[in-house]
Amino acid sequence: MIDEVRVGIRIQPSQPHIGISVQTGGGCHHDVYDGPVDVTPKAWDAQTLETAGKLVQQDITVQKVPRADVSNMAGGVTVYIASQT
Repeated sequence: MIDEVRVGIRIQPSQPHIGISVQTGGGCHHDVYDGPVDVTPKAWDAQTLETAGKLVQQDITVQKVPRADVSNMAGGVTVYIASQT
């Protein structure tokens, strides 16, 4: 919760722009997310990155879904998607 906001506006006739600054004070606090930032989807398990209400300081990367093509005994190919072979 922010309990104080200050806004300052500065207009200088000699310059063609307006300077605006905003400051917040007190009470504004978020925990920092310190969990994984690089994840790979799993075939059988849902994954939740506990980011709700937290400040995330890095991009979170979700890797491509793992895939493996394996020859089978029938002479064909078995495709494994998002699972261990």
